[in-house]
Amino acid sequence: MKKIGLTGGIGSGKTTISKIFQMLGTPIYNSDEAAKKILKNNSLAKNQILQYFGQKVLTNNKFDNKKLLILFLNKKKN
Repeated sequence: MKKIGLTGGIGSGKTTISKIFQMLGTPIYNSDEAAKKILKNNSLAKNQILQYFGQKVLTNNKFDNKKLLILFLNKKKN
């Protein structure tokens, strides 16, 4: 079985292409979904992210994906 990585920037159509592959019966591994599941259920991962970035990545005690994205895109610890 061939394995293909689907990459691209925000708004480039990755989700759309993934849905087309799924409709064609292709198994899909969605790393975004897996990461969200880890953040929700893994206290070690949560604590490490909070230690590195601090409380500024939270909104209402939940990880704020937009804040995390900005910090990752800046490629430096703010």
